[in-house]
Amino acid sequence: MLAIAGNAILLMGTAVSRGIPMAAITWNLLHFTALVLIFAWIIMPPPAFARIPHATRFITGCALGTVTFILIFLRLMDAPGFYEYIANMLNNLIQQNALFMVVNTEMVFEAIRSVLLRGGSLIAAVLMFALSRQTSLLFARLIPGKTRNTSETFTVYLQRVNTLEAFRAPPLLIWIFSSSLLLVVLTSRAGFQAPEIVLWNILILSAILYLAQGVGILQTFLSRPALSPFIKLLCLVLIIFMFFSPVLNMALLAGFVLLGIAENWVPFRVSKKDSPPSTPEG
Repeated sequence: MLAIAGNAILLMGTAVSRGIPMAAITWNLLHFTALVLIFAWIIMPPPAFARIPHATRFITGCALGTVTFILIFLRLMDAPGFYEYIANMLNNLIQQNALFMVVNTEMVFEAIRSVLLRGGSLIAAVLMFALSRQTSLLFARLIPGKTRNTSETFTVYLQRVNTLEAFRAPPLLIWIFSSSLLLVVLTSRAGFQAPEIVLWNILILSAILYLAQGVGILQTFLSRPALSPFIKLLCLVLIIFMFFSPVLNMALLAGFVLLGIAENWVPFRVSKKDSPPSTPEG
């Protein structure tokens, strides 16, 4: 509730100072409220949903957040005043930098629409929820109380219900991932826009599942008792540094995805031997 109220106050102040259309403010408030409620369901699930694996809740929540964002954005594109607001922003950029002379408002809208529909909004939701999760775990350490009906602290509870250590993507996902990658290339070359958009989202969602699996492998590695605290701290510092570096963060995320894919054949975690093979050849 505090996050929703803070976002509303911030938006109202921005609207007054920069003249943002009221329609944009309203839709932004609705979307942010929806994301907060979805995130609360992911990070602090009710008892009926607590047994659902964290990665499943996370991906489901990101998909719901993506759908709401796309619907709101498409509705916002037709809102009175929003087109003029984007045009004014673009004119200011043109005045400050001549490189923007070749760009017009229609090109900006089309580029945003293309990226959002092809998995951009899904990636944005994942990053937002991931950062929010880490922030919530950080703040939970400052709360000394216990959770309701249990002796666990909030920190222990959040770590238990949101761990990725035991998560593994379904074995057949490797076929979905590789097939969607091939079909994205084919439909793009053939100019079939509708199936291309659907395939892009399937591809991005598959990559996110493997990203979660890669992070789970890292968590399992860092949770080993034999690992020295210095190595753990060094790994965390290195990951944080790479995540906030413009080029290195893409390499980091791609590395997690490849790590998750590689576990289809390489048993990085001990319990992998009990899992079914990912491919018929396995």
